[in-house]
Amino acid sequence: MESSLLNRLLLNAEKFSSDIFIFEAETGQGFTYDNFLQDSRRGCHFLIENFKDSDIVVLLGNNSYLYAVYAMAAILSGKTLFPLNPGEDCKILSKTLSKLSKKYVIFSDEEYSFPFENIYLIQDLGNIVVPKNFRLIDPLPCRDLIYIATSATTGEPKIVIQKEEALMANVNALIEHHRLFERKKIATPLPMFHVNALHFAFFSTLFSGGQLVLFRFFDPRKCFELIERIKVDILSIIPTLLTNLIHNYEILKTHDISSLKYFVSAAAPLSTETVKDIRKLFGKKIIQGYGLSEAINFSCTLPIDIDDSTYEEVMCREKFPSVGISLECNEVVVFANDFSKAGSGEEGEFAIRGTNLMAGYLNTVMESFFHKDYFLSGDLGYFKTYKSKKYFFISGRKKEIAKVSGETVSLRELDELLRQDNYIGSDFFSVSFNNIYKGEEIGIVCRLESNYKVQQLAEKLINQFNNIKSNRRPKVILFVRNLNIRTPSGKAKRFFFSEHFEEFSEKRFLNQTLYKII
Repeated sequence: MESSLLNRLLLNAEKFSSDIFIFEAETGQGFTYDNFLQDSRRGCHFLIENFKDSDIVVLLGNNSYLYAVYAMAAILSGKTLFPLNPGEDCKILSKTLSKLSKKYVIFSDEEYSFPFENIYLIQDLGNIVVPKNFRLIDPLPCRDLIYIATSATTGEPKIVIQKEEALMANVNALIEHHRLFERKKIATPLPMFHVNALHFAFFSTLFSGGQLVLFRFFDPRKCFELIERIKVDILSIIPTLLTNLIHNYEILKTHDISSLKYFVSAAAPLSTETVKDIRKLFGKKIIQGYGLSEAINFSCTLPIDIDDSTYEEVMCREKFPSVGISLECNEVVVFANDFSKAGSGEEGEFAIRGTNLMAGYLNTVMESFFHKDYFLSGDLGYFKTYKSKKYFFISGRKKEIAKVSGETVSLRELDELLRQDNYIGSDFFSVSFNNIYKGEEIGIVCRLESNYKVQQLAEKLINQFNNIKSNRRPKVILFVRNLNIRTPSGKAKRFFFSEHFEEFSEKRFLNQTLYKII
């Protein structure tokens, strides 16, 4: 059938044979649809012939054409693709891989110092001769197609099982929603080991006949140069990188980015201030989306033809910018505490039902994650109707709620409040930590950039705290020098830094704010 992954690949490789599919930003090399098909065949043959006993192909690497080839080769060799973050903590990687019950082989794009066996370098496959009778393997509907490790921002990672039917349902919905059948050019610096780049940027471009401009690392100037030169239609990005563009406006404003229809943002919360600044400085809309690995990728996204007045209402005048309307492949609802469906403006838990849902978590009992056939996301939010369309808004996560002297404090709301009046100039987010006097207290994790003095940054933050009522006011600032405070997808690593607040568990805070540096 035409909608199968293999048939779509073969169809587009024939239809757009000599057209560029992937353009590598750093090397300036372009690879056609035919290049990609032939290299995928070589990679598939290589994996089948040399790793017969391995059921899983683990990819550790950054964005590149060859990374994409190995990903497709793994899928079409009858094995399961498992992309992992090469920058992840080694203990978490070990814990994640220990969950695998089948034999795996690891390919990496660099010689990382990981204590794992069976690691091979990703290498050019051009010298591999494929027999004429060699056929790519069409994935079976029952087979585990892709494993995705959840980002573990609040605890131990789980492994999501994605199958072909769910993948194609989500990709087809994205192609339709963004009108990618018009063969648009999508650029992204987001890593392909994350579902946003893997499914929206890579698969959606491949199956719509478009062009993917792939950045290994984010460079705002290079990014805008290529938007201007290649006439990019969509830049898929995350909020922290949008902030980077705002900071670099003076060196970016000379570039002609008139081809760019909009930015796509997801994976982490977007602030109304960022929406306003991008609109004011670059004259572009941000099409925000919402999704989970458990639902393949996107479940909601803003309509791309949203009119200016509705955009202003849902992105700038609400408490949080909207994540849009539900995609055709799924139904999104908001459940109240008793699992009745919440009304307009009533906060509850997001739940998803549709053909794009995962097959489950690997080696995990599933019942507790579902209510009937709805997947319970753990995300809190509400919906409102504008011009007959139901728009959804994320207000936080169930695990990102603090209880200070019995008062409920949403960490997401606090983050937004702290960003409203003045721009701090450095990335930060709020956390909660145990305290014997209040139950929990609030802290701040702040990235300490090299151009900032600690005292100067502390004063800026504390000045922001003065307008916040006592129970919500942060009591400790943790300045972080050399560690990433967010995942590669932009999510705040709130759980990761919790141990650094343990020394304050028996501290009685009055009207003081303390800080420490790690």
